[in-house]
Amino acid sequence: MYRQSMNIGVLRGYLCVTDDTRHFDIWVMKEFGCRESWTKEYAVDTASHVGRLLDGPFKPLQILGDGKILMIWDDRVLVKYDPETKDFRFLEFNGVRSLDKVVLYTPTFVPLKDVLMVDNLTVRNMSTRYEPAFLVNIFL
Repeated sequence: MYRQSMNIGVLRGYLCVTDDTRHFDIWVMKEFGCRESWTKEYAVDTASHVGRLLDGPFKPLQILGDGKILMIWDDRVLVKYDPETKDFRFLEFNGVRSLDKVVLYTPTFVPLKDVLMVDNLTVRNMSTRYEPAFLVNIFL
Protein backbone atom coordinates (compact mmCIF):
# COMPACT_ATOMS: atom_id res chain seq x y z
CA MET A 1 0.00 0.00 0.00
CA TYR A 2 1.20 3.49 -0.81
CA ARG A 3 0.68 6.05 1.94
CA GLN A 4 -0.96 8.63 -0.35
CA SER A 5 -3.59 6.09 -1.40
CA MET A 6 -4.76 5.13 2.10
CA ASN A 7 -7.98 6.06 3.91
CA ILE A 8 -8.61 5.63 7.61
CA GLY A 9 -12.01 5.24 9.22
CA VAL A 10 -14.13 3.31 11.70
CA LEU A 11 -16.20 0.20 10.92
CA ARG A 12 -18.30 -1.49 13.61
CA GLY A 13 -16.34 0.43 16.23
CA TYR A 14 -12.94 -0.75 14.97
CA LEU A 15 -10.23 1.34 13.35
CA CYS A 16 -9.99 0.48 9.64
CA VAL A 17 -7.66 1.29 6.76
CA THR A 18 -8.23 0.98 3.00
CA ASP A 19 -5.88 1.48 0.09
CA ASP A 20 -7.10 3.03 -3.15
CA THR A 21 -6.12 0.76 -5.99
CA ARG A 22 -8.09 -1.23 -8.57
CA HIS A 23 -8.28 -4.00 -6.00
CA PHE A 24 -8.32 -2.75 -2.44
CA ASP A 25 -8.50 -4.38 0.95
CA ILE A 26 -10.28 -3.25 4.10
CA TRP A 27 -8.12 -3.91 7.15
CA VAL A 28 -9.53 -3.68 10.69
CA MET A 29 -7.63 -3.27 13.97
CA LYS A 30 -9.46 -5.62 16.38
CA GLU A 31 -7.53 -4.54 19.48
CA PHE A 32 -6.67 -0.86 19.70
CA GLY A 33 -2.94 -0.23 19.86
CA CYS A 34 -2.02 -3.85 19.10
CA ARG A 35 -0.16 -4.02 15.80
CA GLU A 36 -0.71 -7.78 15.55
CA SER A 37 -4.51 -7.40 15.69
CA TRP A 38 -4.82 -5.98 12.14
CA THR A 39 -7.06 -8.32 10.14
CA LYS A 40 -8.00 -8.19 6.46
CA GLU A 41 -11.81 -8.21 6.57
CA TYR A 42 -12.69 -7.59 2.92
CA ALA A 43 -11.02 -7.71 -0.50
CA VAL A 44 -12.79 -5.51 -3.07
CA ASP A 45 -12.22 -5.67 -6.84
CA THR A 46 -13.56 -2.38 -8.19
CA ALA A 47 -13.83 -3.63 -11.78
CA SER A 48 -15.51 -6.94 -11.01
CA HIS A 49 -19.17 -6.32 -11.87
CA VAL A 50 -19.55 -2.72 -12.93
CA GLY A 51 -18.01 -3.07 -16.37
CA ARG A 52 -15.63 -0.17 -15.80
CA LEU A 53 -12.74 0.66 -13.54
CA LEU A 54 -13.72 2.68 -10.49
CA ASP A 55 -10.56 4.69 -10.06
CA GLY A 56 -10.24 6.94 -7.04
CA PRO A 57 -10.47 6.70 -3.27
CA PHE A 58 -13.08 4.63 -1.45
CA LYS A 59 -14.04 5.58 2.10
CA PRO A 60 -15.98 2.89 4.01
CA LEU A 61 -18.75 4.38 6.18
CA GLN A 62 -20.67 1.47 7.64
CA ILE A 63 -21.31 -2.24 7.41
CA LEU A 64 -25.06 -2.61 7.17
CA GLY A 65 -27.09 -5.27 8.93
CA ASP A 66 -27.31 -7.31 5.72
CA GLY A 67 -23.49 -7.39 5.40
CA LYS A 68 -23.27 -4.83 2.59
CA ILE A 69 -20.74 -2.02 2.91
CA LEU A 70 -21.76 1.62 2.56
CA MET A 71 -18.88 3.64 1.04
CA ILE A 72 -18.11 6.98 -0.54
CA TRP A 73 -16.27 6.78 -3.86
CA ASP A 74 -14.10 9.65 -5.10
CA ASP A 75 -15.72 12.08 -2.58
CA ARG A 76 -18.75 12.31 -4.90
CA VAL A 77 -20.74 9.08 -5.03
CA LEU A 78 -22.40 6.99 -2.35
CA VAL A 79 -21.93 3.29 -3.10
CA LYS A 80 -23.33 0.13 -1.54
CA TYR A 81 -21.05 -2.88 -2.08
CA ASP A 82 -22.14 -6.50 -1.64
CA PRO A 83 -19.13 -8.65 -0.63
CA GLU A 84 -20.97 -11.87 -1.53
CA THR A 85 -22.01 -11.00 -5.10
CA LYS A 86 -19.22 -8.42 -5.63
CA ASP A 87 -21.82 -6.00 -6.99
CA PHE A 88 -21.80 -2.21 -6.59
CA ARG A 89 -24.98 -0.17 -6.31
CA PHE A 90 -24.70 3.58 -6.85
CA LEU A 91 -26.97 5.72 -4.67
CA GLU A 92 -27.83 9.24 -5.77
CA PHE A 93 -29.10 12.32 -3.95
CA ASN A 94 -30.54 15.28 -5.79
CA GLY A 95 -28.78 18.54 -5.01
CA VAL A 96 -25.68 16.99 -3.44
CA ARG A 97 -22.53 17.80 -5.40
CA SER A 98 -19.82 16.57 -3.05
CA LEU A 99 -19.65 14.03 -0.25
CA ASP A 100 -16.17 14.95 0.99
CA LYS A 101 -17.53 16.32 4.28
CA VAL A 102 -20.08 13.58 4.92
CA VAL A 103 -20.18 11.79 8.27
CA LEU A 104 -22.35 8.98 9.56
CA TYR A 105 -24.67 10.02 12.36
CA THR A 106 -26.63 8.01 14.92
CA PRO A 107 -29.43 10.10 16.46
CA THR A 108 -29.23 11.04 20.16
CA PHE A 109 -31.07 13.44 22.45
CA VAL A 110 -28.45 16.14 21.79
CA PRO A 111 -29.18 18.22 18.65
CA LEU A 112 -26.60 17.61 15.93
CA LYS A 113 -26.11 21.34 15.26
CA ASP A 114 -25.07 21.79 18.91
CA VAL A 115 -22.56 18.94 18.74
CA LEU A 116 -20.96 20.07 15.46
CA MET A 117 -21.30 23.79 16.28
CA VAL A 118 -22.30 24.63 12.71
CA ASP A 119 -25.38 26.24 11.21
CA ASN A 120 -25.24 24.89 7.66
CA LEU A 121 -25.81 21.16 7.56
CA THR A 122 -28.13 18.77 5.79
CA VAL A 123 -29.28 15.46 7.26
CA ARG A 124 -30.32 12.71 4.84
CA ASN A 125 -32.24 9.75 6.24
CA MET A 126 -30.56 6.54 5.12
CA SER A 127 -32.56 4.24 7.36
CA THR A 128 -32.98 0.74 6.05
CA ARG A 129 -34.97 -2.16 7.36
CA TYR A 130 -31.74 -3.45 8.85
CA GLU A 131 -30.55 -0.50 10.90
CA PRO A 132 -30.91 3.28 10.97
CA ALA A 133 -28.21 5.47 9.48
CA PHE A 134 -28.11 9.14 8.67
CA LEU A 135 -25.67 10.97 6.42
CA VAL A 136 -24.79 14.49 7.41
CA ASN A 137 -23.32 16.88 4.85
CA ILE A 138 -21.63 19.86 6.46
CA PHE A 139 -21.40 23.04 4.41
CA LEU A 140 -18.61 25.20 5.83
